[in-house]
Amino acid sequence: MAREALIAATQQLLAEHGYESTSPAMIQRRAKAGQGSFYHHFKGKVHLAHEALSATCDEMLSAFDAASQAAGDPLASLRRYLTQPRDALAGCRLGRHAIEESIEKSAIREPVSRYFSHVETA
Repeated sequence: MAREALIAATQQLLAEHGYESTSPAMIQRRAKAGQGSFYHHFKGKVHLAHEALSATCDEMLSAFDAASQAAGDPLASLRRYLTQPRDALAGCRLGRHAIEESIEKSAIREPVSRYFSHVETA
């Protein structure tokens, strides 16, 4: 339960603030989990961020693939995905990390790259 709460809290905070501006203390408060739970489940912030970004990537790829399968035409699929209701002011939950210094960390880069590579290939 604490592991899932930590991942969900990190997903939210990374989308809201980015990697550099999200602290372990913020994550623990949002997840209502203590420092012991944090370090019991994860070696550190970058490992938790990798899990959270991987989960976000999986969610976004599922939405992309569902939109792609619903329309046979690739251009129609792309339009369908891009016009799905979303908070336009929030920005892309993964794309925001591409402009942060943390993208140099492979644990951060891998899920971001996986998402954009999949979309580009499709």
